[in-house]
Amino acid sequence: MTNIKVSYNPFTKETKVYNEKHEIAAAENKLHTFLNTNGFYDCLVPFRTKYVIWEGLLPELFNEANDDELRITFEGRESDFAVLKEAFERSETVDNGAGDANKWSLVHIGNFDVQNLLDELLDLAQVIREICETREELNEINQSISGIKKGDYSRGCQSLQRILSAHIHGLEQEDDRYRSGKTVHLEMTASRLDEISARLEEG
Repeated sequence: MTNIKVSYNPFTKETKVYNEKHEIAAAENKLHTFLNTNGFYDCLVPFRTKYVIWEGLLPELFNEANDDELRITFEGRESDFAVLKEAFERSETVDNGAGDANKWSLVHIGNFDVQNLLDELLDLAQVIREICETREELNEINQSISGIKKGDYSRGCQSLQRILSAHIHGLEQEDDRYRSGKTVHLEMTASRLDEISARLEEG
């Protein structure tokens, strides 16, 4: 039995496939190329290009693994998992050459949905809370967290972004040999916060 993981990020439209924890990412690999050229949804079902036949994602996973039994884990949104599962169930039986159908199982790990983003946003809020130096900032962070939990994502994100920006600006004024490393860390946190904010607005 081969363990396969398929991860689909609906925001970047990127699909990653792992064979026993090793990402399949070679440019010449058919699975990698087709998924990232044609897209996750188009690759669920069979189609023909000018020169190559794509058999559908499930048969192509069997071909890639060269095994007649797969344990497949899908990482992504519940809605994408439902479509994947239906496509797999509708796939033509894959013959293993001995007259028997290949066997597969499918499990889901939730990711890239609103709840995952909210959990990550609240984690970032706690990270930002740890750098707060004044009671005023702590109160603002606490209000932001409370608002986010009540569904006021936009105002909460704006508040967190404002606090982070002020700390980054403050570090830039300091003469501290560790300033550069601290600034990079805060800028990475700010970048991730911006990304989550944008995704929540899309969702």
